[in-house]
This record gives sequence, structure tokens and C-alpha cells, in this order.
Amino acid sequence: MSEHLEPKVAVDQRRSFEERYGSSTEDLEHLHGTTDPLVRYLRDRRLDIGLREFLAVVGLEPEAVTVLVVCAGLGGEGSFFLRRQCGAVLVADFSFNAMAKASQTPGLIPLVADAEQLPVGSGSVDLVVVQDGLHHLRRPTVGFTEMLRVARHGVIMIEPHTGAVAAALGTRWERATTAPDVVNYVFRWDAGLVEQLTRSYLLQEEVLLRSLRIWDHRRSVTSLVQRVPVEGRLRAAKAVYGVLQRGAGGLGNMMVAVIVRNPPPGAVSGAPGLRARVVNGIRRLRPRPPYAAEDHGGH
Repeated sequence: MSEHLEPKVAVDQRRSFEERYGSSTEDLEHLHGTTDPLVRYLRDRRLDIGLREFLAVVGLEPEAVTVLVVCAGLGGEGSFFLRRQCGAVLVADFSFNAMAKASQTPGLIPLVADAEQLPVGSGSVDLVVVQDGLHHLRRPTVGFTEMLRVARHGVIMIEPHTGAVAAALGTRWERATTAPDVVNYVFRWDAGLVEQLTRSYLLQEEVLLRSLRIWDHRRSVTSLVQRVPVEGRLRAAKAVYGVLQRGAGGLGNMMVAVIVRNPPPGAVSGAPGLRARVVNGIRRLRPRPPYAAEDHGGH
């Protein structure tokens, strides 16, 4: 894309989000405020997986963890961390309208900010989180390294995963709700990319990387379990995802990446899969050049 077109594209994208959050947001407000256990499970499932993994590694109670959610929209993800009784919860988005509405949720601390250049000090927040937000950025990898910079203990990144299922069922381009002429590319991640970006930015700092590939098809699962009596729908949804994860977890369309900086000694984050063990074994057999640094950290 030509250099002189970039400012207009960025302005158009900002305008589309301001229009989206400046108009009626009853659909999002209903999603974030619902008490329906099935909707809440499907909505919070990915965040819950990431938070449980993070807390298990760092050995902290939620009350001791301050959280910053970037690309936060109306603050729905921030409300999740409030419900989990985390410490101070900040939500950041470049939309003034979104942050104005997020400020109406007691306990949330809104911050109008560009995710690619956060006005927050390095290592000033315990946990930095994004869910389905980085792929809206024009430079998703810059947003990711900003999260690493700001995080004192770790990062939870929940984004689309690359792969055959994503290519077959996923969306490559997303159009703005109120401005169909504004599009963004759906940037997809994998474990190798997360590791390279993390180690390139943090260098030889001790780091634990845990990249979980999961299934997430909320609309399809909701449609499927509608055939079950109301009282059994939540159990049915959990069963569907359980079968998918056990039977074909490696083909999941979403990534939940948990990055922990300077993990406690001996921290273990689940046993690596067969592929990871084979790759790590090959790496250990590969001769190192004399100038190569030791590879700290693990999976």
C-alpha cells in the first residue's frame, strides 16, 4: 500500500469504530450483561482457559493481579476479570465512544489508547490481555510486542489460529459494521510465530510459552444445542467442545497463547504434545554455532 494512503486508511478505520460504538450497542451490552449460563460459558470460555493457565504458572491469586485489556471495545473482557475478582482492571481502546460506555461499568478503568503505542509504563501491569483485537490492527505484531513491554508477569493473547480449518471456515477480510468500505485483514497466529516474536523482543529473559489451540464456534454450537431441552444445553455445549478438543484439538481454529515472564523456578505448564517433543528433540541434536547463546525458557 502506498505510504501516502496510510493516514487516510487509519482515519477511516478509526471513524468506523467510533460510528459503531457511537450508535446503538444493545447487542454487545446484552452479550456482556447476560445471566444465561450457556451464553456466559460460550462467551467466557477462552478467557477462562487463559486465566487458569496463567494463574497456575505464576502461583498468584486473582486479587493480586492487575489487568490491562487492550482493544477492549465496551469492556466486556474487562468485566470478566472483575467477576474473577482480579485487582485493578484497566481497559484500553482507541475509540472515545467505546471508552465512554465502558466507564459506566463500576470497577473498570478506561483508557483511550492506541494498542500499537500504549501510554503505559514498561512492566507496570501484571497481566495484559487481548481477545480478537490484534487482527484489527494494521500492525498486529507491534501491538503484541507492546503487550510484552507493558506486562510485568505475562500476556494472554486470544486470536484466530492459522491452518486448514481456518482457511476453509474462517474469514480473511472483515468489513466494518457501519462502514462497509472499511476492511481489515484477519491476521492469524501459530505457536512458532508467537515464540519468535516473544524471544526476539525479550531476548534471553526467562520466559514460559504456552500456546493452546482450541475450537471456538459459538454460533454453530449454540445452534446445535438448541435441540436439547433448556436444562441440558450447558452440559451439551461442554460435551461438544470436550469431544472436539480430545478428538481433534490440534485442528482448532483459535489460539490461546499464555506468555509468562520470569516464571517461578520449576514452573510446569502442561506436558508438551508429541509434535513439540519431536521438534525439541531435533533442536537439541542440532549442532550450535560457537556464538549461539543458550536457549532459555520452555514450553
